[in-house]
Amino acid sequence: MTLRWTPPNRFTDGRMIRRMGPTQICRSAGSTPAVTCSVAGTLPPPPDVPKKKKVERVAVEFQDTLPRSLSQGSPTGFVTYGVEVLNRNGRGVGISNQVQISTAPALAPPTNLSANLSDAGVTLTWQAVHVPSVPEDSFAYRVSRRGETGDFVAVATVPVEQTSYTDQGIEWEKKSEYRIAGLTQTADGKQTLVEGDDSQAVSIFAHDVFPPKAPTELQAVFSGPGQQAFIDLSWTPNVEPDLAGYNLYRHEEGAEPVRVNPALVTSPSFRDQQIAAGKRYFYSITAVDARGNESAKSSETSETVP
Repeated sequence: MTLRWTPPNRFTDGRMIRRMGPTQICRSAGSTPAVTCSVAGTLPPPPDVPKKKKVERVAVEFQDTLPRSLSQGSPTGFVTYGVEVLNRNGRGVGISNQVQISTAPALAPPTNLSANLSDAGVTLTWQAVHVPSVPEDSFAYRVSRRGETGDFVAVATVPVEQTSYTDQGIEWEKKSEYRIAGLTQTADGKQTLVEGDDSQAVSIFAHDVFPPKAPTELQAVFSGPGQQAFIDLSWTPNVEPDLAGYNLYRHEEGAEPVRVNPALVTSPSFRDQQIAAGKRYFYSITAVDARGNESAKSSETSETVP
């Protein structure tokens, strides 16, 4: 258990504290704030502050190891911590603000975390660790992600039996960093009691080289009598969120396909008016995403102009 606090700099009347006594770490079982200090450890006095010199005291830490009776005998209990700073005469003004810590066991972070990129997103894989057998508690993993700026943000909580997760909410052409921590929760999984240490972080650059899927169900229908002749084409629209549009290719028997649209087609239909009587035309289409990745061609369809 790591405790961290900042020692006081001044007395209640505003005078600088230049000489300080030891600091007692107070620990009590349960979640009720203690009235008197049950000492779990003591830190020696910090160095004196010379006269006419102002010093802002920095945060200090204390590592406390719970007794076996608390850490293993009460997996759903709490301990309460506070500190009491004494003067050189061994007198204090009482315990500081107090914090409650669950005595539930912490789950170790998974190992061998790795990240791989695909068109579906970033897939994380890891090796699970030993899970304590505590009927009163449940366990899970929290997956956190940090972009090129900012802090880590939780993106998913997954069952402890799971050893992979695919993050579909990535930002393409940007770097992301991931880490995973174990969670100890209440038996119903509704409340987190203890957050374990974070795993070693892994980073990946999401360079999008993945084209959309090839469009499907392309159909061609000729219309002509009583009007200008044309061939209407339609297909099932793609569902990729970064879809930019479609290219349409046409060729005659024995010839190479040539793109017929000057700009990307943004709807799943196209009218080809550059046709001639007595010819048969073969069509295929591709999908293009926002970064210019183009899919494979769809299955061909054809139509004959009478």
